[in-house]
Amino acid sequence: MDNLTYGLDIATAISVIGAAVLFIWNSTKNNRNLQKERHRAHIKSSVLKVTDKLNDEVIKLFDEIQIIMEKLLQGETTQDLTPYKLRVERLPFIFKTRIDPIDKVYGNGRFKKLVKEYDASMDEAIHALHKLTKGESTGEKWDFEEVMYKPVSITTASIAELFFESERLIETI
Repeated sequence: MDNLTYGLDIATAISVIGAAVLFIWNSTKNNRNLQKERHRAHIKSSVLKVTDKLNDEVIKLFDEIQIIMEKLLQGETTQDLTPYKLRVERLPFIFKTRIDPIDKVYGNGRFKKLVKEYDASMDEAIHALHKLTKGESTGEKWDFEEVMYKPVSITTASIAELFFESERLIETI
């Protein structure tokens, strides 16, 4: 009878230990899943904040373009493009300063690549605006839509690329 009691005691102890190990295992697994979900939510939230700010700036660019177009339609041939140019020049700064923290925490350089590509594209657009505002293009014909809407199209394409890269990152977490 003592052997049977010891056998039952050992079986009970093993069952209790097994249940405890399973509980700890499941708790750890759930905590990891919760941590992953927090990281995913934080990335999405951070990216949305960046894109919201950039979208606000793009809307303001459209407003500036509208003002300039209205003046041109009224017959004014000389325009002060400085407010528009200053707004365009701010875009790379906004993009970089808002993406760098995300990249430092999660990106491992993937978002820095986006910033470099965006900066390179915007440098070209900003150079075209500098030519216009400094009078270096006097006598040259220039395409209003190409010059004025290029920063907008570059920014919207970069926003789409940011969403794409953030989704790729989220899939790996």
